[in-house]
Amino acid sequence: MEKFKTIKSLYDHIEVNALDCDDLNLADLFKNLRDIMVEEKQLDEAHIAQFEIDIFCFTLKNGKIFPLYIMNDKNGDIIEYPRVDNLTDKFCEYLVSRFDSTSNPKLKSRYGQILWFSPKKNGKYAQIAIECYLELIKLYEEKDLLNPQEHYGAEVLGSIKNAYYLSRNMNDGHLIKVTKSKIKSLIFHFNPRSVSSFRLKVDLIELMLEERRIFRKDDFIAIQHICIQMAENKNNSENLRAAIYLFELGEKIDQKLGANTCNWRLLIAESYERWMGQTEKNALIATDFCQKALENYRSIKNKDKIEELEKKYIQLKSSIKLELIEYKCDLNEILDDFRLLAKRIAKHNPEEIIGYLMYNKELLPTYKYVESLAEDIIQKYPITNLFPEIILDQNTHPAQHFYEEGEKKYYKILCNYKLGLELIYIRKINIIIFEAILAGKINAKTFIDFLHTYSWFSNTVIKNLPNGQKMEYNWLSLIAPAIIEYFNQIEYYSASGRYPNLILPIDSLTLKIEGLIRYLCEELGVVTFTQSKDKTIREKDINALLHEQKMTVLLDEDDLILLKFLLVEKAGYNLRHNIAHALATYEEYNINYMNLLLLALLRLGKYMSPST
Repeated sequence: MEKFKTIKSLYDHIEVNALDCDDLNLADLFKNLRDIMVEEKQLDEAHIAQFEIDIFCFTLKNGKIFPLYIMNDKNGDIIEYPRVDNLTDKFCEYLVSRFDSTSNPKLKSRYGQILWFSPKKNGKYAQIAIECYLELIKLYEEKDLLNPQEHYGAEVLGSIKNAYYLSRNMNDGHLIKVTKSKIKSLIFHFNPRSVSSFRLKVDLIELMLEERRIFRKDDFIAIQHICIQMAENKNNSENLRAAIYLFELGEKIDQKLGANTCNWRLLIAESYERWMGQTEKNALIATDFCQKALENYRSIKNKDKIEELEKKYIQLKSSIKLELIEYKCDLNEILDDFRLLAKRIAKHNPEEIIGYLMYNKELLPTYKYVESLAEDIIQKYPITNLFPEIILDQNTHPAQHFYEEGEKKYYKILCNYKLGLELIYIRKINIIIFEAILAGKINAKTFIDFLHTYSWFSNTVIKNLPNGQKMEYNWLSLIAPAIIEYFNQIEYYSASGRYPNLILPIDSLTLKIEGLIRYLCEELGVVTFTQSKDKTIREKDINALLHEQKMTVLLDEDDLILLKFLLVEKAGYNLRHNIAHALATYEEYNINYMNLLLLALLRLGKYMSPST
């Protein structure tokens, strides 16, 4: 990264090159300059550089400004950076001076949008920001035409959304009209060869449908034909999920217009039928698409197709076997987004990165989301709730039954959790952790230091012994060896390229987490033992502890389902049982399990105060 030694030289550089840098790159340029200024004791220039760092760390989205991150400190208080609600007079005066001095549309729009939400709020700042966003769109469109494989379309989308919502916020009729016109122009004319074309057009059509008070009936004329055109392209590339969604959008537009452009339900039914044909080798998947095709054929009363697909459904259902089912889908764009996110996160200090892993809700499926999916499945496909669900163990013995309605719903919740975790979330977690390790931000020392400072694991535990003596220890000393071994294995993996041997850290952490949960229960008032008829006392196992009703009150529901799914649920990974009874094979000691154990460890660490 190029380094600059004066504010003036860096101003000149970004005035020319801002469009080719993302916001966090610009923040890094000023961060390097600030550090140089601090070393040289030029504190005034260091303060100016810090202002710019804060400016470029704000997230500008949908005409508003947001902090880069929000998290909790060790006392549970919310901290955010940069502070949206605490823009000082000096900071705002600096913003005004930069707004007046720059002619770069990317810089001017950013300064103007932040000023619009500052104590210096003035309509001219928002108006000029909107004009600059419109200018930016033209520049990014030109870049996209030259390099359609780059993601300039995402910049176009962000710019038009900021411009539109700013005009809405101002309630300026002229600017609303201008931005509306640009939105429709982009839907009709944006570069169809761009990798961002589908996302941009769909997002803008969705915006129009959501903003029903602004976008009137006439605004939607001919947009349904754009949906058809894009869907045909998606059909050709066999991306049928996207085609179906476009047909659904087209149907909504027709409803707006009171038109009947085509038989949308027929197009959707045919797409599901085609998808069924493509996945027929995997009968379990094909039956779902068959059901959806049937549902749509029934809605248009196509008797021939209903009869044909009902027979097909019976045939598919009878051919379902309990075997590994593979379904290929293109996750490249999502993974690219995760890599960009990971690189941004890795620029922060170790405490901020590990704190992100401890608190961020977007790293795992939320309980409410997977519950809503389960309820949706039950409502749409009641046949799935007619029969009990059976979990088979490694030896294909029935290990658990789900008979009651509540049990069957919970089974579907766990299945959706697993699907989301394995398809999306574990990839995100792994990419973030490994990017932070490669950047030198997370290692055994920084991880253990974080737990020492921000978790209760280093609190002194006093245990009364039968002989009247007391023994003192802390949990961090018991889990630290597993953490050290994990990072040693990752270093070995990085150096040799050979898959790390994670048997020791996974074995150790899985069993130690049971101890952590038991101790946490004791401290939070959950009874951890039972008394039998013969008056003997037995400790409850981890399965019983995690299913205690009181745990739903004491622990966050998203953290609780992670612990249950990872450690004790037979429809989940059931690590505690498989590890304790030596049922796990070598191949099952994988990085996914290890990183989820680290995440579970962090989530447990926030439920009591650290020692002071």
